[in-house]
Amino acid sequence: MIDQAIDKINIAIEAQIGVLATGRAVAGNAQVFNELVKSKEILIGMKGGIKSAPKKEDTFTCEHCGTTGLTKAMYGRWHGDACKKK
Repeated sequence: MIDQAIDKINIAIEAQIGVLATGRAVAGNAQVFNELVKSKEILIGMKGGIKSAPKKEDTFTCEHCGTTGLTKAMYGRWHGDACKKK
């Protein structure tokens, strides 16, 4: 379904390029073109799906509470020196 939406946006982008080539109402058509490109980027990002879980070697364990499997961001924000069980 996302692939179909991307295909439709590609067709609209090509049409918009043709309109821009005429040189009429460039500012308005350029805005539409930019919105189409942004929409395509969002759809491509959605197509990527959910990120996979971090690899075991990329996780941390809090030395204060013993929680394991923490990402670097979670460890830095909630554990280590900031851990409530410190």
